[in-house]
Parts: sequence; C-alpha cells; structure tokens
Amino acid sequence: MIPEHWPSRAWHRLTVDAIRRHLEQREVAEPAIEGGLGGLVSDWEELASEVEAGVARWMWEEWLNDLDTREILQDLLDNVPESRKALQAIEAADQRFAASTISTDECEWGDENAARYGWTREKNWWYWRKPPTPYE
Repeated sequence: MIPEHWPSRAWHRLTVDAIRRHLEQREVAEPAIEGGLGGLVSDWEELASEVEAGVARWMWEEWLNDLDTREILQDLLDNVPESRKALQAIEAADQRFAASTISTDECEWGDENAARYGWTREKNWWYWRKPPTPYE
C-alpha cells in the first residue's frame, strides 16, 4: 500500500520503475531488485544496528556482501534522482555504522579492487571499515 503522504500512485510507480531499471542494468542480485530501494535501506539500517550492538560475528565474505549493499545505495543516489528520498535514512544509518565499526588502512575488498572500481576512502568510506567483532 502506498502511504497517503506520497504524491501519487503514478509517481510511486515511476520511481520504483526507475530504481528497478537501474538495479537490473547493474545486474545486482534478484533479492536486491525485488526489495528495491526500501529493501536496500532496510538492510543497511539492520547492519548498522548489528554492528552497534556488537553481537554479530561475520564471515569475511558476508561482511563484503553487506558493504556492497551500501555501494549499491550510493550508485542509486548518484544515478537515480528518485532514490534521494531515502537520503536521510541512509545518512542516519551511515552515522551509526561509522561510529560502531573500526577504520582500516586497506580497502576490505583489497587495493586492487578499489583501483579497478575507482573506490576511494573519501567517497566509498564503508569499504575501509571492519566490524567491531572478529571475523569467523
């Protein structure tokens, strides 16, 4: 159900279509496409909560997958103007995530991948963070 405070159902459909189209073109995993912007934001907020609580333990590959969620969100913010409606929620989760994780000297994906994809510590800062609990 579309919330009453949203401008119109047609606007909502166009927004969802633009976001879905971008995710499909990027060839992200089907669950991310199906969940759309709301699902990605929810996943990022959940990760921020987990690292804040300090209770979760990650396998390294799972951690990278979680960081990739934020990268997909950034790609949407950079390329699909309609996604900016989620900026406040993303930034709030970013603050919690940054405050609860540990800065690293190297990109979690490795310097080779950072160079390959053009990631920088300034713009893609989440890739230079590790969880507060050790990897399993």
